Amino acid sequence: MTPMEKDPSDSMYGIKKLIQKKPDTKAIIGQFPGRLGLFIFDTELIKEVLTNHKYYSKLNSENELSLLINARGITKAEGDDWKLHRRIISEAFQYDLFNGMVPVILDGANEILNLSDKTPRTLLLPNDIELVTSDAVTRIFFGLRSKDLIINGKPASEEATQIIRKNAEFSKRGIQLLLGNWPMNLSSSYRKHKKRILNFRNVFRQKIQERMQQIQSQEHQEKKKTDLLEILLQHRIKHNNDLTQTLSDEEILDEFAVFFLAGKDTTSLLVSMALYCCVTYPEWGEKLIKEIHEHVGDLKEFNVESLNTMNVMTAFLSEVLRMYPPAPALLMRTANCDHYIGKMFVRKGYIVNTIFLANNYSPKYFKDPDHFDPNRWMKTEDKDEGTKNPFAYIPFSAGQRNCIGKHMALIEAKLIICSILKNYKISLDDGFKLKMGSHSIGYGPAEPIPLKLTPLSFYEK
Repeated sequence: MTPMEKDPSDSMYGIKKLIQKKPDTKAIIGQFPGRLGLFIFDTELIKEVLTNHKYYSKLNSENELSLLINARGITKAEGDDWKLHRRIISEAFQYDLFNGMVPVILDGANEILNLSDKTPRTLLLPNDIELVTSDAVTRIFFGLRSKDLIINGKPASEEATQIIRKNAEFSKRGIQLLLGNWPMNLSSSYRKHKKRILNFRNVFRQKIQERMQQIQSQEHQEKKKTDLLEILLQHRIKHNNDLTQTLSDEEILDEFAVFFLAGKDTTSLLVSMALYCCVTYPEWGEKLIKEIHEHVGDLKEFNVESLNTMNVMTAFLSEVLRMYPPAPALLMRTANCDHYIGKMFVRKGYIVNTIFLANNYSPKYFKDPDHFDPNRWMKTEDKDEGTKNPFAYIPFSAGQRNCIGKHMALIEAKLIICSILKNYKISLDDGFKLKMGSHSIGYGPAEPIPLKLTPLSFYEK
């Protein structure tokens, strides 16, 4: 096992410094309970791992709580099941859905962050942004505001967030990994939590069934819907309810859980770090704000085409994702058989993972990698190698199984940022020092970032 330097202000400090001191490092070995783990840095080896899926299966797929949340979702599906889910969701993620997302996300951001209230206030990042992103998933998927759907006495997005966090608490105990599920069921709190998950699923299962009944009525057919549930159910009708060609109610529920889990955390972290960088690097923050005011007139008339013309925004977010990737590594895999990755022998049962963040800080791929510079993404000449190599910079993974929610996440992030910067000047509390660590499923602020919002109208007086 390679020893790592440590810094209490950054949980990934050791990886960053290792790759800067030894940029030709191909992989490192780590220790897991009862087995070894191989963490890949080299881009050619990353390519091998991401293209040879037959050698790997998803780790810890028998975790009972994880299975209750999304046993059949795209993150757990393998083989033909994965291909079916991927194809159906890819077909659903078309222009009409994305464009229909714009007013939904803007409305949610305005309502939850109360952006029409022109009084100074402080947001705690990513906590307050997470309220927006979790609500957005519920709106995009089901066409429902989270606050209009109460589960166990809480808005749906809040209840889902608490369930996921409780799952993580149980998982940290490690008992399931070592002994299986049965010891956990001896605990009354564990059994109560399982019941809570099942109740959550029952509420949404009923919503799916109600929507199907509405679709089949003439009254509903005259109304145009653009949420993801509508698209998935229309797909089922088109295929005459043939579940070898479409998704069942349970699979749709699992996909909702996947998008909720992945979407709310990673997008809220991206937005939070982008706002932090806007203040911390004012020369780029000013360029971003200038572009927003030039491109964004009335937010109500905004659309996907408008977002796609914002070159500074795109480069700015690319650099944020390089320095502060919400998902710094692939979901861990287990080797299904003895095989080689390059010249490295991998025994069946080894953990295999790829640490994307390492190459983001490698001088082989990015000049002055500790420096925040969105211009590296805007250059037409003398471009960093990392902006050209398809397996060096992969914040949304790469290859056939890259993140299917990439475009949704970027659209959502851009809209939330525009909503805030269009109306407010932002600043940080004096003396705030960023600490980066584990945050839910990703890499983010170890402590909330206190972001001050001052209405622009204050400066116009």
